[in-house]
Amino acid sequence: MKEVQKEPGHGGAVERTITEAELAAAVFNRAVKKISIATNFRGHFELTVTLIKKEGEHQLITTRNTVKEWVSLDRLYKHLRDDMGLDQYLNFSFTFSNRTSKQS
Repeated sequence: MKEVQKEPGHGGAVERTITEAELAAAVFNRAVKKISIATNFRGHFELTVTLIKKEGEHQLITTRNTVKEWVSLDRLYKHLRDDMGLDQYLNFSFTFSNRTSKQS
């Protein structure tokens, strides 16, 4: 796990990261506490991982050290299922944050 320079609009400038191989190993070894999905400034989806024995959240990155993102939830799920083979280890559920929105 390393630090990556994020593009503007992705949140903080530097964040802890995790690669797909590290994520797969952590899931297999039951070292993942939580996986969160959030939308970025482009409306794409990103994964943030909280590990049991490592402090903080870790952003999933590509092999080019950029934040991994998907244009839709179904593509994200297909990636986890088909490309990473994680569907047998993960139980997906959704919770919604209580964001206050302005009404016009």
